[in-house]
Amino acid sequence: MILRMAAPWKHPDTGVFYLRQRTPEDLVARLKGTMVTLPVGEGSKSVRIGEFIQISLRTKEPPIAKERHAAADAALKEFWKQKRAETAPLVAENWPEVPAAPAPNLTMEWNVAVDRFQPSASAALTDLGIADTDANRSRIVSGVASLMDEVAARLSPGLGQGITGPRSSSQSSPSPEPALHSKPRVEAQLQVTVHELWKRWSAYQVDKRAPSTIRRYKPIFNSLATYCGARSIQAITGDQIYAWAEHRRDVDGIKPKVINRNDLAAVKSIFRWATTHQGKKLIALNPAEKIRLDEIREVASRERHFREAEVQAILDLANAETFNERNPSFARAKRWCPWLCAYSGARVSEITALQVEDIRQEQGSWVMHFGQTKSGNARTVPLHEHLIEQGFLDVVRAVGTGPLFYDPKRHSPDAIFGGSEQRAQKLAKWLRKSVGLDPKVDPNHGWRHTFKNRALDAGIKERISDAIVGHAPSSVARKYEAPTIRMMAKALERFPRYRATPCNDDVAS
Repeated sequence: MILRMAAPWKHPDTGVFYLRQRTPEDLVARLKGTMVTLPVGEGSKSVRIGEFIQISLRTKEPPIAKERHAAADAALKEFWKQKRAETAPLVAENWPEVPAAPAPNLTMEWNVAVDRFQPSASAALTDLGIADTDANRSRIVSGVASLMDEVAARLSPGLGQGITGPRSSSQSSPSPEPALHSKPRVEAQLQVTVHELWKRWSAYQVDKRAPSTIRRYKPIFNSLATYCGARSIQAITGDQIYAWAEHRRDVDGIKPKVINRNDLAAVKSIFRWATTHQGKKLIALNPAEKIRLDEIREVASRERHFREAEVQAILDLANAETFNERNPSFARAKRWCPWLCAYSGARVSEITALQVEDIRQEQGSWVMHFGQTKSGNARTVPLHEHLIEQGFLDVVRAVGTGPLFYDPKRHSPDAIFGGSEQRAQKLAKWLRKSVGLDPKVDPNHGWRHTFKNRALDAGIKERISDAIVGHAPSSVARKYEAPTIRMMAKALERFPRYRATPCNDDVAS
């Protein structure tokens, strides 16, 4: 007999792929009408169990459907396995056989109970010398989950009213659901580790935070998860967060200033989320809130903007760049990114993220649209006439489509930093090495300071220059002002031109 592998089923009318399977005969009577939650893409989807299980994979693309089907199918098989194991007795050499109990009527989803309690169940079985089998683990998980549901149901009516002791037999049994005016029911939490917290936060923020922010936070939380191990976040204290920060400083060699601004800022933000309703109130207080390392006082030895000689050296170097057949996108970045930064004050990562489609005409001006910004707020900025005169639009037309300054084929989509961020970092190294910049000035960020100074000297209103570089309004009143593209273009006409040395024409493509 030939066994067929489970495969996605394509709906004949919509073209959407589904997972579609028959419910096992030994489980259908017991589970019919209950819900099962399965992973679908970045999220999950719940479906009611019947004679068949049918759940949308939310895609019409066969490769994506195949990948999502495999994940959902594996989770469903594990669900059937656990449901069969619920009625299996604990087995141990020195224990009598425990009779099977009926499946618990869980408030929490079975897959949630497994995630929370199974690690502890394995450890408990090992400590007791009991076989660490699927059946034994499932028995413990179902028992603990039922107990937690019962405790939560009994506690919920007394939340916010004070619980002084056990109820007397004369008191009526509490309703399992809290009254509408009572405080929200507290979800019983157990063994929510730092790693699990990261998974929940990143899944919640996928459509709310910039992908670069999530990628930047990931290695920080990997470090904290490794340091804290299996300790639950409810047990983590400020002292332990501080000890981890010292570990980052003393063992990983990271500067206290960087730890405070990056590592601790990320940890504070995510632990703060865990105290909110959105984070299911996993913890009552943020243990990282007041943690900070002492920083070595740094005395500014120079201004943060470029000096005239540095400006000219950078722009001359950019003009000298020639076409590189092996890496044309990097050659374009070297030639044009410094000039685009010089005439916009944009962050270099905003420039390196530009696509051909981001260069267009609006309100009678050629503009560049920044969809990926640090603040998450997109903005559109006019191109200075000097850039157009130098042939930047010809370069855009020659590229045709896609990213202007990096090649997606050269960058892994799973990397911590995306292609535009990697390109920005390489540009900084190239400029610092090639020009010999003062270590006290940033080779990329220095353009923002330089632009603002030159705009001020040219008499451009601060609110206009803020809008061009992407600075937040300095007051509530300023938030009501929204400079238009026409207003910004008119202001840029007054922005002084940089001196352009003769450049190589063959870099355009």
